[in-house]
Order: sequence, then structure tokens, then C-alpha cells
Amino acid sequence: MRPLIRFSIHHPVPTIVLYLITAVIGLVSLSRLPLDLYPAMEFPLAVVATTYEGAGPEEVEAHVSRPIEEVVGTVPGVTKVRSSSSEGTSLVIVEFDYGTDMDQAGLSIREKVDQVKGYLPAGVGSPMVFKIDPTALPVVTVGVTGSDDLAELKALAEDIIKPRLERLDGVASVDVNGGLEREIQVVVDPARLQAFGLSMSSVAQVLGYENLNLPGGQVGEGSVNLLVRTVGQYQSLDEIRDIRLGTVRLGDIAEVRDTFADPETKVWLDGRAAVSLDVQKQSGGNAVAVANAVKAELKKIEAELPGQVQTRILSDTSRMVVTSLESVATNGLQGAVLAILVLLFFLRNLPATFAIAVSIPVAVISTFGPVYFAGITLNIISLGGLSLGVGMMVDNSIVVLENIFRHKEMGKDIVQAAEDGTAEVSLAITASTLTSVAVFLPVVWVTGLAQLFFRELALTISFSLLMSLLTAVTLVPMMAPRLLKDRPARRQIPWAVRLSDRIGQWLERLEATYGRLLDWALGHRWHVVGIGASFLVLIALVLGQMGLEFIPSSDTSQFRVSIELAPGTRLDETQAAVEEAVAQIQDIPELQSLYVAVGTTGGAYSTGGESNQAFIVGTLSRPGQRRRSLDEIMEDVRGRIVLPGAKVTVATTGTIETGGNDIEVQIKGDDMEVLEDLSKQVLAIIAQVPGARGLDTSISEGRPEVQIRVDRARAARYGLTASQVAAAVQSAVRGQVVTQYRVGGEEYDIRLMATEAARSDVNALRQLPIATPLGQTVPLGELAELTRGVGPATIDREDQMRVVKIIGQIYGRDLGSVINDIKARLADFPLPPGYEIAYGGDYELMEEAMTGLVQTLIFSVALVYLVMAAQFESFLHPFVILFSIPLALVGAVLGLVLTGRSMDMSAMIGLILLAGVVVNNAIVLVDYINQLRRQGMDRDEAVRLTGPRRLRPVLMTTLTTVLGLLPLALGLSEGAELEAPLATVVIGGLTLSTLLTLVVIPVVYTLFDDLVVRVQRRASARIRAAAM
Repeated sequence: MRPLIRFSIHHPVPTIVLYLITAVIGLVSLSRLPLDLYPAMEFPLAVVATTYEGAGPEEVEAHVSRPIEEVVGTVPGVTKVRSSSSEGTSLVIVEFDYGTDMDQAGLSIREKVDQVKGYLPAGVGSPMVFKIDPTALPVVTVGVTGSDDLAELKALAEDIIKPRLERLDGVASVDVNGGLEREIQVVVDPARLQAFGLSMSSVAQVLGYENLNLPGGQVGEGSVNLLVRTVGQYQSLDEIRDIRLGTVRLGDIAEVRDTFADPETKVWLDGRAAVSLDVQKQSGGNAVAVANAVKAELKKIEAELPGQVQTRILSDTSRMVVTSLESVATNGLQGAVLAILVLLFFLRNLPATFAIAVSIPVAVISTFGPVYFAGITLNIISLGGLSLGVGMMVDNSIVVLENIFRHKEMGKDIVQAAEDGTAEVSLAITASTLTSVAVFLPVVWVTGLAQLFFRELALTISFSLLMSLLTAVTLVPMMAPRLLKDRPARRQIPWAVRLSDRIGQWLERLEATYGRLLDWALGHRWHVVGIGASFLVLIALVLGQMGLEFIPSSDTSQFRVSIELAPGTRLDETQAAVEEAVAQIQDIPELQSLYVAVGTTGGAYSTGGESNQAFIVGTLSRPGQRRRSLDEIMEDVRGRIVLPGAKVTVATTGTIETGGNDIEVQIKGDDMEVLEDLSKQVLAIIAQVPGARGLDTSISEGRPEVQIRVDRARAARYGLTASQVAAAVQSAVRGQVVTQYRVGGEEYDIRLMATEAARSDVNALRQLPIATPLGQTVPLGELAELTRGVGPATIDREDQMRVVKIIGQIYGRDLGSVINDIKARLADFPLPPGYEIAYGGDYELMEEAMTGLVQTLIFSVALVYLVMAAQFESFLHPFVILFSIPLALVGAVLGLVLTGRSMDMSAMIGLILLAGVVVNNAIVLVDYINQLRRQGMDRDEAVRLTGPRRLRPVLMTTLTTVLGLLPLALGLSEGAELEAPLATVVIGGLTLSTLLTLVVIPVVYTLFDDLVVRVQRRASARIRAAAM
């Protein structure tokens, strides 16, 4: 490496030009990096959706779900197959290994499903295969309020706002929710219909036939051909009323009215009726750019909206993106400033501090180039990697510059000192950098959600550290001769000189104190080993009591309340219950707004569902503007909402969607009645576990219904079939869209239905007239038996077995402790033969991630050892250096305990990073000891001289890394929660490891050296004995 160092020193212009080119590439790459909250994710899930009209859940399960499960289970890479069978619908969910090409997997599933399609029963629809796209969630949700006319709001949203937003670059689609939809209703009186011998089907047929524009060809008129077109489309409601049904006007037997369709969902914003729009970005689009474009366009649109109508941003993922990225960047900048102050304290030389500090921006800017070409987005993970690396970026430069100082003090010319000093430590800093990079190689191979998130962290840190190594061996020695010239005495500031001298004296006393401690340690080596071992025993006891989590919780300033009433509850009743819930929580002081949607089961802002379901999304003030945490406020909400007979669930929104629940206990077996009974018993047991909240089972109650059983023999006497009777009932009760009413360039449905009185209850339904082919009518009660019943529920399956799940959330405790308590309480739970209990949700994901990360940690330590062995050309010295890793583990666990954090996926990644970082100080010590011994110095003298001489660079590298990570470890800003455990682990482990390494590693070095000497002596003795 000396030729590269020499070239950099003697050819500064080409060196500077090289870094300027690198900086330009980095800045251009930074401007083109997409911004997002988290890395791009592709969940390895595919869904096979199939319809089977008229079939119950058991028929759907037996004849559709199970055959599809069996064939898709043979697709390569499948890890789990689940299914949900409900009335008329089968959903088979196929889970693959993370990293699977889902496009190819989808093709394989289609091929397998095509093989079994021909064996499915007649009437089964064609199975549809699609993959789950986590990026399909709205980037921005917009609320439109200001008018009590919901039809007007709906029209403004669909005709003005939606088209304008869909034209923006990066916007994939805009969905409008809520409001009222204009509809022309033809409400027929069944009694009059029967009196005139007419039927609903005949009315529908005439309405459709009369509403048409039909081309008739061409006719000639002179030299011109004229198109012939019969214009028969309805121009007014009076035209519809005047339609003749034989001798009867439609208006005589039906009321034709211009009204609105019955709403399936209703939306409110802060108590006012509203319409919402969900804006989705294109796949791979820049969420921040799309959100900014939407907000800019909304400002223009608001100026054109009538009256008091206004728009309001309900959800904006870009706010969290920008806030999180700014917070992480600010933490990184604060860490850089603290690291530079540490350098200034130790070096007491502004030019020298500048020479090292410049490596931070150079390395950061240069990193953006490889980040861009690696296809990484700028998110809190990748930017967090840069923040984590800020303190480590100066480590190599510190070691280089400190060694240049030492060579200069030996009387060498500054240029020669720069070359010799850099070359002397180049092996050590290369080894330390490669060990830090090597620990991340296995992370790239980790599967599961951990790989999706921390692959980018690993690559970003690796890029930045490699750039810092290049800076240390080229830029720093190039600047050293120009910045480290002796400053004339007349230019020195008196008070600065006095302060520098005092710091120098303090550092000299510190080195002397450390020298005496090292002398004592070398004289009491086994005492030192015993102290180190006692730390390990202590930490083993602490580890057994430490909590386990999957992913650190994040304060998004939003919560979501899901409300589900008894099946069949009317929309108005559900609305009344939700209004009661809103009244119970609206006086929460931190609450800024409430968004309410009734008639939906979807995510935070999606719509479409059942009339008995609703949700409330509460937006809170920012974390820095309130005293209570999001978890505390959610617990308050749980205590406030009291709705008898309703299922109420309170959860966060906007965090990482893992696809699982905090608590998910699965009971598997064959008999649904047995499973239901077992689930009730297990639910009662889990409810006694402290910290368990919002418990419920996956068994859905059947919906109350009126079952019409057609007497086929009786119907046949009237010339009717069961399908004809069903169609007539559907047209009268639910209504039938028979044609469209076109006016002003818009189309509106014309819906045919019976009067409210004819469908108000079961008795009225019995009197519904059904037309026969002979022109007569007969009451429905004469053709069928009408009874009240309960609709079938849903049957869930997993791994070829029926399954019922008990799901819930956790408050005030860690996930591992709660699940362990549940396992302990269910250990002796009696299960019938053929039934079993399993644990899924976030716990299953956590176990998978932790297992993979523990294996990665082992592989990382092995790689660190091999890299050091190659650098030192020895298997013994790297083994000595590895003793710093268990010492770091002690500090890491103590750091988590003192900060009240649990061991989670982020902390495990911190341990892996720590394995590559903590060895750096030991590398510097052992490498320098070996250099002195090669120069002929005695071992003990070399050890005693190395410690104090390398104390300053060791302390500087440690403190710059620790203080560089400190703002991130505090986790006070939004978006920093994910990296806070990681930073805490590194700080705790590096701090304690450094203090112990300065004493333990020299001791272990001498012990192993003595062992080698004894082995060599015995081998020599055997050889001499054999020779004699």
C-alpha cells in the first residue's frame, strides 16, 4: 500500500481531482435517490381467489380450497399454505421464502392451479392469482369537507379533484370514499303489479329495451349520405314514467324518483360528514415527490372549490418520511460534531482536527454513489447506516494521523513522517475495516423480514467504511505535510496554549495511571482473567431475565380503533355506536383530529366491508409536544371506550406492517365445534396473563338471515324454477340495475326495486308476487318456505388442518415475556387427540429472525477471525483478539438493561456490528506489540510500552464512535426508534470492551504466548529425546 500512499503525498492535485469527481458523483446520486420511509419490500405472499356461488363454507373447503391447497403446496419455495373458506368464496394464501421472485412464483402457482381447474365442481369460477403488494397503501389521504350536501362533495371529489390528481407524475390511482351517489330508483308497488298481471322481470325488460340509441344505416339525399340513428335514450324522468307496459303506464304502478343510492360507507372528519380520497403512488415511485405534488395541486384546487368546501390532509406518509429522515440526519450531524470535539480535545490542534474531520463529509458524500448504483433508496435504514458509521469513519484517520504525529516527533521530515506513519499502520487499519465489513456479509444472506430491512443497513455502512479507509490512506497523508507544520509562537493564542498544556498534562497523567494499572495486571494475570469471567457469569444471569421483542415500537402519532358489532347490525345502528365511542375519547388532550368510517373492515383509510363494522383513526400532537407516549394514550383509549356487545381493538397505524398480531395462539384440529369450544377456554386463560389486551378469536359469528327454501315441485306446477324465483326476490329486495340514465355527459344507474313496505319484514316478503310464464302472479309464500336462520361462518385452514386463532395486542410488557407466560399456562392444557397448539404472528416472525441473526453472529465472528488471520498471517494472534467480543457482549447487555430496552431485531444487528468494531482496538494493540517484538524488543517490555503509547488513539476511536452514536441511541426524535437499540448495543459494548480490552487483551496475549513457548519447549524436548 506504500506506493498508493507515496503517490497521494507527492501528487496532491490528481488526488484532489479524484475526490472532487467522487463528490460530484455522490451529490448527483443523492439528488436522484428516491425517498421513502422503509426499504422497498416485496412480501412473499400470493393469493388464489376462487368463487363458488351458492356453496357454503364446508362445501367450498372440501371441493375448492383443499384441492388448490394440495397443488400449490408442491410449488418450489413454498413455506406455508393457509386458506379461508366462506360462503361462495375461497381464499388460499401461499407463503414463500423471503427473496423469492414473486413474478415467477405467481406463474408457477397459475400452472399448478390450471392442472386442477378441470376437476373443480361445475359453477366454480376461474381462480385468480395475485401477489400482495405492501406498496399499495395510500401515500396521501385527503378529506373533503365544508358542505352538508354529500352528493356535492362526492361530485367535486370525482369530477374535479380526482382527475387533477391522477394526472400528476407518479400517481397510480385515486379512490373516492364516502358521500352519496346519485341514482334513479323505480320503486314498484307489488300489489299494483299483481293487479295488472305484471312481474318485476317484465318491468326490467321493458326499461332496458326502451333506453337505447340504435344506428339504422345510411340514406341518400342528393349528393350526401345521411346516417340513420334511432334516438330512444331517456331524456327526463317523465319519459320513464310514461313508458307503456301493455295498457299501463309505469308511473301508475311505480314511483320514479331522482335520489341517492343507499350508502355502504359513511365518512366523518372531526364530526362533520366528509368524502375522502386515497392517493396511491406508482410502484417504485418517490413517496415524498408524489405527496408534495399532491399538496401543491390541492392548493390550486382549493381556490376553485365553491363556498366553504375545503380539502385537508388526513394521512401523509411523506411527513413521517421527511421527519424521520431529518431526525436521523440531524442525529448523524450531531454525532459528527461530538466526534470532532473529541478529536480537538485529544489532538489540541485545529489543522490536525480538520485533517481528520474532513474524512466525514468526504466519506458520506462518496457513499451516495455506490448506494445509488446498488438500487438502495434513501430511507431511515440506509440513512441510519450512515449515521451509525459517522463515528467510525474517523477511526482510520485518527490512527493514521496519530502515527504521523509520532513519527514527526521522532525527528523525521513531515513528508517522510506522513509516508512512514501511514504505511506503518496501513495493515492494522485495513484489517480493522475489513473485519467491520466482514461481519455484514452473512447479514445479506439472512432470510425473513430481517433481511429486507438490514441488507441496506449493511451495504450502506460497508460502503462508508471502505470510503473512510481510502480517505485515511490517501487524503489524510496528503494533507498532513500541509496542515501539520509548526505554528509560529507569535500566532499562538495564550489562553488556548494554557488550555492545551493542561489537557496534555491530564492525558500524560492518564497514560501514567494506565501504565501502572497495566503493570499490576501483568503481575496478577489470573486475577484479571477471573474478573473477566465473573462479568460473563453476571451477564449470563441477566440475559435470562431480558425481554424479547420483534421490532422496536414507533410513535407515529396515530392510533386506530376497530369496532365490530353483532353481524347484521344496520349501518345506522353501527353509526350510533361509533358516535358514542367518539364522544368517549374526543376530550383526550393530545387528540388533534378524528377520522371516522362506518361500513368498512379495511386498513386505516380503506373502505368496503360490512354494515356492522367501522373504524376511527385518531391523530395526535407530535411526540415532542406531549407528555404521554402513544402506547399510554392507546391504553387510555381502551379504558374509555365502552360499547356493550361490540368488539373493540386499538392498534397503531403507519408502522411496519409485519402481517402478524402481537399475540396469535393457533389451535389446530378437524372439528369446528371442538375448536370453538377449545378457543373459548384458551381465551379465558390468556386473558389472565398480565399485558394481554384486545383478545378475540378468529371465529366469526354467523349473520342472521332469512332463508328461502323453494319447493321445486310446487314451483314447477307454475312453470317456475328455483333460479327464476331467486332472481325475482333479488330484484325486488336488493334491487336490480337495469340500465343507465344519461344526462349532462354523466351516467347514473336506474335501479328497479320493490317498495319499502314490501320488503320491511318476513311477512311482507311472503306476499311478494312472483310472475309465472302464463302471465299470472303467485305470492312467494306459495312457492317457498321462509325461515329465520344464521348464515354460515368462515373456515380457516393452515398446513392442511382447520385452525382457530386467539389474537390480541400487548401493553406494558415485552413480547417474549407475555408469550412465555402464555406457554406456561397452556403447558398442561388438555387437548383431545389430533389437536395441537402453535404460536404464530409476530412471535413466530421474531423466532425466525432471531434464529437467523444468531447464526449470522456466529458466521460473522468466524469471518472476522479468518480476515484477521489472513492479515496477521497467524492463527494465534487473531484468537487473542477475539476475547474482546465476549467482553463487548457484557457491555451491550448492560446498555440495554440500563436504558430499559429489550433484545429485538435491531439490537441483534447491533451485536453483529459490534463483533466487527470491538476488535479494532485489540488489533491496534496486538499489531503494535508484534511490530516492537520484530524490532527486537522483549515481550513484556513491548506490552508495557504499547499500552500507554496506543492509549490515545484507542480512546479517540472509541469516544468518536460512542459520541457519534449517542444522539441516535437516545431515540428522542421521530423515526429514531428503529436504530436506538442498535446504537445502544454498540455504545454499551464498545465502552466496556475498550476499558477491559486495554487490560485483558495484553494479559491474554502474554498467557497465550507463554502457552506457545511451553508447547514449543516440550516439542523441542521430545525431539531432543528422540534424537538421543
